[in-house]
Amino acid sequence: MCQIDNYQYNKDVAVGAVIEVGTPPQKVIVEPDTGSNNFWVLGLQPGQKRAGAESTYGNEHITTELYTDNISFGGRSVGKVTLGVGDLDRPGTDLGRHVGVLGLLPERGNENSKDFILQSLLDQKIIKSKAFGLGVRKHGQGALTFGGYDTSKFSGQLEKLPKKDNRLGL
Repeated sequence: MCQIDNYQYNKDVAVGAVIEVGTPPQKVIVEPDTGSNNFWVLGLQPGQKRAGAESTYGNEHITTELYTDNISFGGRSVGKVTLGVGDLDRPGTDLGRHVGVLGLLPERGNENSKDFILQSLLDQKIIKSKAFGLGVRKHGQGALTFGGYDTSKFSGQLEKLPKKDNRLGL
């Protein structure tokens, strides 16, 4: 489980999780993203460039290089995981912040890619399924649970619904 909190960026607030990357561990903030499979953290100061793969996140254009490094969520090591280390093409994101992204949606047609964080955790037998629970509480404190959901975060029964395939693969 990984703690989720509100983080202030100038006048705006976003939901993020503090994770640790590398050896020695370095704390970074990532925003859980239920609309992509991208997992990347910032590695350069805004405006600096490096060669690598390019993609767009929101209104931002980023360049990333893929690495395999040690990752910890909530103080628990999950071992080696593939992630992008990137830089934005201009300082900051739309909200004027400098954070990474933790994509929770598998790539359509490539759901079992070892580069997808939930597949990596499953392959390492850290979790039993690629399910996740994301709960944000009234005051901004919540949790991101990998491999299932935390029943202490809600009351009542959950209802299973059939998977609906659309252009995003949801």
